[in-house]
Amino acid sequence: MDVERISHVINYDIPCDTETYIHRIGRTGRAGRQGDAILFVSPREKRMLRAIEQATRQPIQPMQVPSHADIADRRIVQFKQLMTDTLAEQDLGFFADLIRNYQQEQDVSLGEIAASLAYLVQKERPLVPLEADLAARSSDFQAGNWAANLGKPSQQVMQRFRIEVGRQHGIAPKNVVGAIANEINLEPRYIGQIKFFDTYSTVYLPDGMPKHLLQHLKQVRVCGQPLQLSLFSPEERSNRHSPKRNHKEQPKQSKKQDHRKLKGSK
Repeated sequence: MDVERISHVINYDIPCDTETYIHRIGRTGRAGRQGDAILFVSPREKRMLRAIEQATRQPIQPMQVPSHADIADRRIVQFKQLMTDTLAEQDLGFFADLIRNYQQEQDVSLGEIAASLAYLVQKERPLVPLEADLAARSSDFQAGNWAANLGKPSQQVMQRFRIEVGRQHGIAPKNVVGAIANEINLEPRYIGQIKFFDTYSTVYLPDGMPKHLLQHLKQVRVCGQPLQLSLFSPEERSNRHSPKRNHKEQPKQSKKQDHRKLKGSK
């Protein structure tokens, strides 16, 4: 099989309908390519998984999650292959002289030097990762599936958010719902009341949204403007939009009050 003609598609979130899934995995078969389509599925999404299998008329086989040892073995193989390719493809004369000079100056073995360089290369991605680090990454992935693991909409605690797009930008409810729902895979039924003002709008979203999703939504553009999503502050709104009244200014009296005064003076 030609390695250059292999492609892979990874679906970190399950599509909302079967047609979208078929469109996504179609990328693995374009221009005669062959490859794999990998789909992450949470327990509550198994019904959609069955619908996809019926639409494609073929079963989707479960994959075995790699163990800590599997990950370490894979990284070591990749690192060895990287060294092999570098020795074959690069002119290393300058670096060979540098290492010999360093060895003479420091009186250390070539093995120790190679080990220190290997550590520097793999410092950010250890060949044998700590199990705690893998657990932390797993937690991050679960946070990425936050929207897929929400309960019933009626049971959600909602928070009010502010977006910096308002009436003057031509915004409509479908713009807000479409942008948020599509960007973080949040079903529209979880998006609460939306109110529009001249320069900004507010929207209710489920409490507990992970920080990286909030940060992502800040950059999403609607009507040509970034949402700049942030928690709504009623105090901030009143300070910004309530004009300061002069303490010497007398409150306006209604015509009815004026009429009573005139009648009493007679």
